[in-house]
This record gives sequence, C-alpha cells and structure tokens, in this order.
Amino acid sequence: MRISRSEFLLGQVLGILILLPMFVSDREPTFTDSQSVWVVAAFTFYIYWQVILTIRRLHDLNKSTWHVILAFLPLITYYYTFILLFIRGKDAPNSWGNKVEHFDWRAINPFSSDRL
Repeated sequence: MRISRSEFLLGQVLGILILLPMFVSDREPTFTDSQSVWVVAAFTFYIYWQVILTIRRLHDLNKSTWHVILAFLPLITYYYTFILLFIRGKDAPNSWGNKVEHFDWRAINPFSSDRL
C-alpha cells in the first residue's frame, strides 16, 4: 500500500496527538504502576504506527521496506523525514500498487488488511 505526503503528515500529527496528553502538565510526569502500563502501550502503538506509515510512504517512493531501518538511525532520520514529507511519490504504478489518486483514511490505519 502506498500513501501520499499529506496522508503521511496527517499520520504524524495524529501520532503526536495520541502522546501529547501524557506530557502536557505543569508538573513532572510521574506515573503509577497501572498508568505506566498505559504509557508503555501508547508508546508501543506510536512506534508501530510510525513504522507502518514510513513503510507505506517509502513504497510510494518505490523504495524497499528495508529502508525503514535507515529512517531510525540518528542524524539520518532528519534526511528521511525531509524525503518522506517533501519528495513527491512516483506517478506510475510500482511494485506496491497504483499511484495514490485521492485521500483515503484507510491508508493511515495501521491495522488495515492491505499488504504493506
């Protein structure tokens, strides 16, 4: 599955909004044991979501899934973020599907049944 730049950006913003309530406070964040479980679950979901979005965006650029490993290396992550946000995807169909013609909410769903 391929996603466009706007779908990737929306996925990034929604991911940040998921984590934001945990850290917007006047005091230092302290979590009880039960809250810590939810924090770990939220971070795990966030990381999973970001990996899926990155893979789908790389597919739009006709890049292999293995490129996602480079996106999480220090300093290289800034380069990849620039590429994923600003470089236009390929117009022609590629190994991962046809060109993204219109916005589709299912594209940013990390649990969609379409293959990565």
